Amino acid sequence: MELPLEDVEEFCNFADTILNLCATSAVCSSRIAAWQTLLQRQMWLRLSSSIPDDFKRQLLEGPISPDGLFGPHFQSLLGQMQTSQEELERVRRHGSLSRSSVHSSHTTGHWRDHRGQRHQQRPSTAAVAAP
Repeated sequence: MELPLEDVEEFCNFADTILNLCATSAVCSSRIAAWQTLLQRQMWLRLSSSIPDDFKRQLLEGPISPDGLFGPHFQSLLGQMQTSQEELERVRRHGSLSRSSVHSSHTTGHWRDHRGQRHQQRPSTAAVAAP
């Protein structure tokens, strides 16, 4: 059973139209998924107050990846943030150690020495009231 040539062409046109609609539908679905991912990123970053603004901007501008909400770009930025935090802690420890050593050298017995000198210099209240 053979179809007439006109019917075959019409079926081919219908098939092409259906395939084009399916392709357009797939493209639209992928764009909607990308927009949803961007919205989820924005909401998550807006709620994360501990992340600096420049890192937030870099995460928002990063590529969309199937590896997660931010993909491998997030892992590299997370590593940078951890390195920065470690350096900051080292600087703080170094600063607190140097301040505590300077502070302890000034305070060890120092206030007792001044207190003893004040008591020796100040006359007693009975001696002031007597004359």
